[in-house]
Amino acid sequence: LLLLVDGWDALVEALDTVDHGRTGEALAALLRDGPAAGLCAVVTGHRALLTSRLTAVLPDRLLLRVSDPTDLLLAGLPTTAGTSSLPGRGVRTSDGAGVQLALADVESEVAEVRRTWPDPPAHRLQVRELPTSVALDDLADAAGEGVLLGVGGDEGRPVRLDLDQHRMALVSGPPGSGRSTVLVTLARGLGAAGVPVLAICPRGGPLAVGPWPVLAADDVADPARVVSLDPRTVVLVDDADLLLDHPELDAALDAVAHRRTAGSLVLAGTTAALIGAYRGTAATVRAARTGVLLAPTPTDGELLGVRTEPADRAGGRVVPGRGVLVVAGHQLPLQVAR
Repeated sequence: LLLLVDGWDALVEALDTVDHGRTGEALAALLRDGPAAGLCAVVTGHRALLTSRLTAVLPDRLLLRVSDPTDLLLAGLPTTAGTSSLPGRGVRTSDGAGVQLALADVESEVAEVRRTWPDPPAHRLQVRELPTSVALDDLADAAGEGVLLGVGGDEGRPVRLDLDQHRMALVSGPPGSGRSTVLVTLARGLGAAGVPVLAICPRGGPLAVGPWPVLAADDVADPARVVSLDPRTVVLVDDADLLLDHPELDAALDAVAHRRTAGSLVLAGTTAALIGAYRGTAATVRAARTGVLLAPTPTDGELLGVRTEPADRAGGRVVPGRGVLVVAGHQLPLQVAR
């Protein structure tokens, strides 16, 4: 396989602003490790290419016209080597030999490539913009393991969270970002699958009006119902930052989090409160590095041990339900279904 990269300097500069530079790091790793798997790469660039981390992995170099003799030294050539101003004329750094590049007949070359090129794959990657709103009922026929959350990823496909495999999760975000919507969506999916649910809602809200059992503000301090749960129960806690004043309930929830065989726990709260939790149930759930970060800032990913991009905005406002799904440290763009 031949990989051609034209303009390394500009590419790296552009990639540094996306995904915290991880794509650029992955491309550099591909150039470094690819030859062992049969990959051949040709990379063009300006002076910065001669001082980049690629110098060790691109030993064969062709230096074209330069205006600064320092470039010759950077390429491992003596300043007396010199280069011509003719287009395509250069110096091969391995032995100092002069080289004149051949000028291809572009039209005939393209025609030949078109004639011999294999048929395109049946499935091509398509990057689609996520919708600003999606209805859960529209995704009801989507197959897969776990609870349906919404759509996400490059292709905007249905996204699920498997609470059997990943038994603890956090949902964080500022007010109005859709935390309660995530919990209601989870509760609906779990109920449809016959999984018992207990909702803990110290401040009421959408999760408190569903067909599932609810611990509301007047009885949230009583942990008896949590301790005596069916072991398969998934406990959904809204406004978890308001429970910090209930140590007995926190201890009961922590017991649910530490169950080894069944049952799950999902906590939702503001990012600021959850990121400052270094003990108790919130700290236990954070350690699982799984959950939904809504309207994240670049630093909010610290909550689950990842680096996040700023949330998409529509008309200057954060899109409710827009964020990233993080599963064991791996993240996926997400639009939560209503």
